[in-house]
Amino acid sequence: MLTTSGLRALLAIVDLGTFGGAAAALGYAQSTISQQVRILERDAGGPIFDRSSGPSRSQLTSLGRLMEHHARLVVHELDAAERAAMDHRDGRGRLTIGTFQAVTTKLLPALIRALAEKNPHAAITMVETETPLPDLDTNDLCFFDSPPQPPDHGELIVADEHLLLAPRGVVPPGAVELHNLRDRPMVALPAICDQGRVELALTDAGVTLDIVFRTTDNHAITAMVEAGAGCAILPALSISPSAAISIHRIHPPLPYREIWVQWRGSLSPLAQHALKLAVLARPNLAAAAIEF
Repeated sequence: MLTTSGLRALLAIVDLGTFGGAAAALGYAQSTISQQVRILERDAGGPIFDRSSGPSRSQLTSLGRLMEHHARLVVHELDAAERAAMDHRDGRGRLTIGTFQAVTTKLLPALIRALAEKNPHAAITMVETETPLPDLDTNDLCFFDSPPQPPDHGELIVADEHLLLAPRGVVPPGAVELHNLRDRPMVALPAICDQGRVELALTDAGVTLDIVFRTTDNHAITAMVEAGAGCAILPALSISPSAAISIHRIHPPLPYREIWVQWRGSLSPLAQHALKLAVLARPNLAAAAIEF
């Protein structure tokens, strides 16, 4: 069976030209290098070096050139794996975070800042999507608005109340009764994830909405409400207050939107640190969610 020590010896001899140079570079006696080459030739099934070329410069045979090609590939990948393992252990590795709008604006900036201060050499990537299921194959951590499905793991970060946005002056001050939303023109998010659960709860309560516009952009929803296109129901953390809109609690309240951070399998030290920061952010997010 081929060994990495034999492959490294082969490459050192090729790169430095002699067995002696390879031995000095690798910290071995020359006899040890010669033994590693003999073992490599035995396992490869033929001579690696042309002994007839003399001692001045080690020349490869055709089998030797073939072995050199594969040795470089193997050693390159092995070195990369060793570096990745070291980065993983020391928190210098890669981290991909799946996110959505409310998390991107209200949680991630402070989290990324704190993460970068502690792990300045880490490669951190964030991907914002609006999908019906969390992407735990691509992302190390994924923020999502529903709990994880076994065997995946998750931590609840915050739950925020659904509120009504209305063009200012259209709805009287104070809470709005749920039945008063029936047939009211509304702008809304796509009917997936949390929005789908909201609309199901409304249907169960006998309330049918007149959806005049759907968009994945929270700011576009606010702009449409400001323009008088209709009202909107959004979770508190997704709302940007505006002088042109009024914000109302809904009675009885709709199910709260839950923001979870989810992951699959074990976490790297870097991902563990990010998870800890997300959990520590709970009080600030909870306070932001009830400001309205």
